[in-house]
Amino acid sequence: MQKTKYFIKSIYTFLWLFLLISSSSLIASKYDVSSISEELKKDANSVFRLNNQEYIFHGPSAYTERIETVVTIMKEAGKSSGYLVIPYDSHSKARFVEGEIFDASGKSIRKIRHKDLVDYSAMQGFSLYEDNRVLTYDPKIFQYPYTVRYVYEISYRRGMYYSNTFFPVESFNSSAESAVLTILFPEGLTVKYEEYNIPEGLKTKIADKKYIQWQWKFKNIPAVKHEYLAPSLRDISYAVMFACNEFTFES
Repeated sequence: MQKTKYFIKSIYTFLWLFLLISSSSLIASKYDVSSISEELKKDANSVFRLNNQEYIFHGPSAYTERIETVVTIMKEAGKSSGYLVIPYDSHSKARFVEGEIFDASGKSIRKIRHKDLVDYSAMQGFSLYEDNRVLTYDPKIFQYPYTVRYVYEISYRRGMYYSNTFFPVESFNSSAESAVLTILFPEGLTVKYEEYNIPEGLKTKIADKKYIQWQWKFKNIPAVKHEYLAPSLRDISYAVMFACNEFTFES
């Protein structure tokens, strides 16, 4: 009987270790630089493995922006893509959820916490803008390539009084494995959008009891090499511009 219990315990221990090792291997291989296709590496200083942006309109007086981004910095010229900048003001609240840095093999080398971020005034020396602030983080990694992941959200206590534009790839010499824009809003609220350089039928629509959901999914977007006298990237890249038809703003 004692031998049987020992045997069962040994099996459970083995299975637990196996699952732990397998899980760690899967996470590591997920961000392994060698898994990036040659097409996406071409002319790329940085590769966005994931660029997810979600906008939830709660009504004309509030909305939430949720961001998850994973970017591989291929070389020094692409390091600016790895900087984190979260703007906020007296009408919004920024919440950093989590962050992590991975080496070239996809192995985690550093966890990023809220206390690691720097919080400062966006317009220092100008009292008119003293409420405008930014949370920032610089990975300070000098061995390339590496990958950085950020998850954060911004809650706005006002409406979106301007149009916003989503770019799956936001700069020259950057590529993207996956980029997703999601917009959710309650029935009765009007949200308008305009697509640029996007194939017809890419947007999907889902409606439930609480929200209408629009979503655009992009896959494997190669980098555009910056050249002298090249047109603006905004003129040739995929983009979705959107805005709420009504909003309120407290003075």
